Amino acid sequence: MSGWCNLKEIKNVDIKNKDFSWSLAKIMVSFWILLGGVTLWFPLSSWSSVAEEGDQRQSYRRVLSIAGSDSGGGAGVQADLKTFAALGCYGMSAITMVTAQNTLEVSSVLPLNKDIIQSQIRSVMEDMGANVIKIGALGTSENIEAVSEVLKEQRRKGFQGKIVLDPVLITKRGATLVTQNEARFVDAMLSQLFPLAEIVTPNRHEASKLLGDKNFRTRSEVEQGAFALLAHGANAVVIKACGFDEETSEDCLVIKGQPEPIWLLGRKIKTTHLHGTGCTFSAAISAYLAQSYDLGSAVSNGREFLSEALKSASFYKLGHGIDPVDHACSVGRVSQKSFFKDIWDDVRVDFEDILKNPFNGTIASGSASLESFSFYLHQDYIFLATRDKVYEAIYEKMVKEGFSEKDTEYMRKKIPPVKSAEYKRGFFGAYGSPPIWDNFEFEADETGDYISFLRREGWRSLEEGLATVLPCAVVYQEVAEAIEKSQTPEDKEGNRYQLWIDKYSAPSRRKNINEFINLTDRVASSIPLERRVSMRRIFKEGMRHELLFCQGIIRNFAEVLKRLPK
Repeated sequence: MSGWCNLKEIKNVDIKNKDFSWSLAKIMVSFWILLGGVTLWFPLSSWSSVAEEGDQRQSYRRVLSIAGSDSGGGAGVQADLKTFAALGCYGMSAITMVTAQNTLEVSSVLPLNKDIIQSQIRSVMEDMGANVIKIGALGTSENIEAVSEVLKEQRRKGFQGKIVLDPVLITKRGATLVTQNEARFVDAMLSQLFPLAEIVTPNRHEASKLLGDKNFRTRSEVEQGAFALLAHGANAVVIKACGFDEETSEDCLVIKGQPEPIWLLGRKIKTTHLHGTGCTFSAAISAYLAQSYDLGSAVSNGREFLSEALKSASFYKLGHGIDPVDHACSVGRVSQKSFFKDIWDDVRVDFEDILKNPFNGTIASGSASLESFSFYLHQDYIFLATRDKVYEAIYEKMVKEGFSEKDTEYMRKKIPPVKSAEYKRGFFGAYGSPPIWDNFEFEADETGDYISFLRREGWRSLEEGLATVLPCAVVYQEVAEAIEKSQTPEDKEGNRYQLWIDKYSAPSRRKNINEFINLTDRVASSIPLERRVSMRRIFKEGMRHELLFCQGIIRNFAEVLKRLPK
């Protein structure tokens, strides 16, 4: 299913056999290729069809980095090229400045002249072309003008790809990468490059500099700053690393034509391996845009890739200062981890919030009103009708991709659509609930948003479909088991909701869920990193929808009672 190799395959290779496995060759080539002093690596999936005849050859997803060189390899062009390769793209470069740096300091910065910069860009674009161009450190306003000039020239010649602008001004250690008057540099950046950009990716400090040293003391001020930068002509702006919460990673995304900002939140990873985070994030966005992901998904996936690279870096020690992220996080260790076990650790806070929902406590004790439980069942039914269509799409993809009869039969049993009569006979009928919903239609906002998420993500690919529906399946099991474990004998005796608790906490259902998890793990281990990262992002979003759905039961029920027909 992929050109990526499984490191476990190496155990089965007889290296004395001249006809040794192609898997071993893939491992060896995928690790590192030294090219012109820059360490590069890329997956064989990117060029697996090059040897085929004629027009059967595949096209690369190509990304050009216009940025400075980092001799330590953690940031700049080196970070960009490693990230492009990790995410299945072919990286190209146009060097704008040369820096002498390591994990401790930047000791020297030398901007290149505009002629050689423009020559590099033209050389790449006139032969290989690019799907996306990523711009990083430029050093001088003259270089900004030179890059703007050649990019406008390429637009006139037919370049239609997207441009990602990372307005690099300072390093992680506080060293400036602007070698002339900063005000002149900022003015050139805003007027010459912002109008060309699909998205601009400053961190909080760079955004402040671009806006005349504006202070960002609140989230509201960050939002205002993001919209102020958007007014300079880019299609979108994401202000990174806003840092209002020590435990939370916060980025603020604004998009032209959308009046509301989007806050991208996640658990902050405690690490000192922070060199190159900004370059890596914007490079990952570029790679996903090159593979035709929409802007929102590209940004979210870029965050997820950076999280993987930060976590993976903690296994290594490189220098004596601020170490870089691990751009090679897809080689070996990450692909061998259980997708579910790894992601479940990341979403545990959301799950604990779901467990704390008061509605679960009233089910455990049997004190929930029949009307509130009926409202939950009604919203659940609306959701399940769409979820089962995702299961059907997953089954069809598994058959098409040649999965085993055991796997396809397992998924086939999950796809008959939920019928209203059967659902009511199973739960409404058992509880003697009045048919209060028969002629009443109400879809809570949280339910509608969850359904929109299913429709947006569930049909695109097999792995994304699995990541879309797995949160619901696991959460029901985990919640029911937690409720059952918390119950006293008095809670169980006469509890009208015990049927629901017993159904979802049953050992047979746990076995079924474990099979689902194992299937998802096997699919995740067989795909390249860029797709695995997308799975992680979708699973996390699904967990957030599970939390909001649970919270919405309580929030909406009082309002619904007022609307019910008498």
